[in-house]
Amino acid sequence: MLCRWNRGKIDAHYQNKSFLVLFLRKELLPLFLFAAKEMNMPTEIRLPKLGFSMNEGVVAEWLVEDGGQAVEGQPLYALESEKSTQDVESPASGTLRIIAKTGETYEVGVLLGTIEE
Repeated sequence: MLCRWNRGKIDAHYQNKSFLVLFLRKELLPLFLFAAKEMNMPTEIRLPKLGFSMNEGVVAEWLVEDGGQAVEGQPLYALESEKSTQDVESPASGTLRIIAKTGETYEVGVLLGTIEE
């Protein structure tokens, strides 16, 4: 989690999500950080941009089934672009919830699934 004190408010960024906490005293920051860690928000899996000219890609194959256990750093799915096919690693460990279908073309940045810790 990244937090920044900014004129009577805290800007917090946790697992690619932004939060704005208003009127929180600076002394309470450690308490806020502890509470934020307990939220266990799902990690989003988005289609990455693997090359400068890449605008879209195809999920060729999910290497972990929906509801299966993803392990951080292990291959999660095969991504097919115009130039290559590459295995994409899991950003976190937990239960995988798949949104994107195999064989479909998606734009860079589209939500493909989530990992619930």
